Amino acid sequence: MKRGDVPELRGDNAGVVAVEAGARHDGFLERLRPAVRERGGSVVIFGMYSGVSADSILKRGLADFCVVGEAEAALPGLAERLISGGGGAFPPGVKWLEPDGGIGFSGPSAAVNTDDMPFLPLPVLTDGRYRKNSFPISIGRPLKWGFALGNRGCRFACRFCTAMTRQSLRKEYRLCSPERLFEEMKYQVERGGRTIISVEDDLFTGDREWTLRFCELLEKSGWATPWIMQTRFDCLDEEVLAALKRAGCAGMTCGMESGSDRVLEALGKRETVETIRRTGKLINKYGFATRYTTMIGSPGETEADARMTAALVRELNPTVVQMSFCTPYADTELAKEAGLRSGGRRFEDPAAGICALSADRLKRMRLKFYAKHYFSLSYLRGHAAGAAKYLIENPRAAAGQNAAFASFVARQALKTAGLRFVSRSAE
Repeated sequence: MKRGDVPELRGDNAGVVAVEAGARHDGFLERLRPAVRERGGSVVIFGMYSGVSADSILKRGLADFCVVGEAEAALPGLAERLISGGGGAFPPGVKWLEPDGGIGFSGPSAAVNTDDMPFLPLPVLTDGRYRKNSFPISIGRPLKWGFALGNRGCRFACRFCTAMTRQSLRKEYRLCSPERLFEEMKYQVERGGRTIISVEDDLFTGDREWTLRFCELLEKSGWATPWIMQTRFDCLDEEVLAALKRAGCAGMTCGMESGSDRVLEALGKRETVETIRRTGKLINKYGFATRYTTMIGSPGETEADARMTAALVRELNPTVVQMSFCTPYADTELAKEAGLRSGGRRFEDPAAGICALSADRLKRMRLKFYAKHYFSLSYLRGHAAGAAKYLIENPRAAAGQNAAFASFVARQALKTAGLRFVSRSAE
């Protein structure tokens, strides 16, 4: 089946087809729903897009039901009701289109803790399609990714971020049992043959004592499988980093966002450049692979601010750096201030009303940033050997990732060239 094709639906009843979709999948949903309904089934959409744009999705006929909030809280009960054909109330967290064109809503969904969830099924783990393409790390053997989720939510309130884009779709920070996360990781390695685990928490080290307990549990068990996680710079210190290293953590993702204190303050990060710099150097000291995310086009940002970001990235020299445009989602403070209503942006086009720099200029700045960073002598000296090992260990994945990045750069370059051509023609 080609990407974007409607899957083959067998039998007289398609049952419940649940899809985590984004705005870019509208065309696919337009084809999917008629095929499912033709066989007596229902399409359920969940995830960030569903949470932000449920009313629009339903009114355009792209789905029969939308889950608003954490899918784990609503999907089991909704699927049971639809498959059995039973009546009664829908579980909390579900929206649907009423016969009169209005939107029905069963009320806010309940919060779900990881302790109450089953382990990821083995067929999903071993499917082969699920990879962490954003983290090309060499571990001495081919990467077979496992994925686990421990703690949910986030303790912080950055002005560009929304709970609807996070793993939990809720802000409340909820700790799981360290033993539960350890048992799932062990299950994925022993039963699923995984060679590396990505712990997908939004803020893995958000509770310092919990982090140290978990690391001690892994260390005492003799844990030998590498794993990666995501956190903030200001939720790390030398004791935590040392414990993570002893527990087999091989890498981490951190949101840098900007190298300008003024921009960080405008974004509500509650973090300083000095904290990022100091912690980044400690992370390098312990030899972690790193993926840092940055943004340009933030409120009030100037080209001088963007140069500060590039300089900080150059100083810390992460394994991978991602530069996105500041494109806040609909329910964030920044979006409301700028009058933005779209809920499906993917950071690949600058948002209007956020920054005085033009879209053309921002795109050219990002292309220049990527070229200068990834082809710099400091980056090549620091990461060429690891990249070569990754290529040898994972030739197929590496080729696909390199092709995807080259295609992305080419598309952005063509878009930028097109923008320049149009603007000059207008003159």
